[in-house]
Amino acid sequence: MVTARGARRPPALFPPLRRPASWTKANPARDSALGASLIGYTLPLFVAIYNAQSLLDCVVWGLVALVVQMLIYWGMRFVLPDLSVRIERGERAAAILLAAASLAGGLINAASMTY
Repeated sequence: MVTARGARRPPALFPPLRRPASWTKANPARDSALGASLIGYTLPLFVAIYNAQSLLDCVVWGLVALVVQMLIYWGMRFVLPDLSVRIERGERAAAILLAAASLAGGLINAASMTY
């Protein structure tokens, strides 16, 4: 590859990432739901790491936290079957519902992991 000045540049280690078209548009509803879900997962993960007696203990509680977050998402899909479509359309109410459920579940999960 040649740059604008004519200097050679080594080839990239990874090819450029091709993102779906929906990812390139700003969507505050999707972003807030994803951010709250990540916080809802990392809170119990933090508590699991802090209180773990061994690496296996940490891994098991981390998997429990992951399963709880998936159950919360599936529970919200039961309440609102078109939850993902609504969030992708930018409906903030659906995103806030999922965000609140993820945070609440994460807090309860984290509190239940203390010894």
